[in-house]
Amino acid sequence: MKKLLIIFFITITTQIFGQPNIQDTSYFCIPNEVARKILGDLNELDRLKEVEALTKEEINSLEEKINLKDSTILVLIKKDELNEVIVKNLEEKATLQKEANKKLEKEIKKRKIKNTIFQTLSTIIVGTLTYLLLI
Repeated sequence: MKKLLIIFFITITTQIFGQPNIQDTSYFCIPNEVARKILGDLNELDRLKEVEALTKEEINSLEEKINLKDSTILVLIKKDELNEVIVKNLEEKATLQKEANKKLEKEIKKRKIKNTIFQTLSTIIVGTLTYLLLI
């Protein structure tokens, strides 16, 4: 029985003390050069993230500027179209006035001719009447 107890005790103690060493996997050693490169890369990553955020803000502000300029361009295009309509209307008005002026000039010429004929006839009639009265 003593041998059995000793065998039992030896097997239990070997199992307890014979367990492999469990290593902590959350901690490991790396050389200083590699650690410095990793820190440099992490710093570069942080800097690039900040640059990316600033770039996105800049892109958004530029898109807003583009939208404002597009709306300004659309307003100016509409204004240009209105100005073209106004110019066409003024040109039509000018042509109508020229036509009216030509008609008035023709009418004035006709009246001048009528007036000269009337004046010559009236002077002839008055002249003959006065001649007849004097004789």
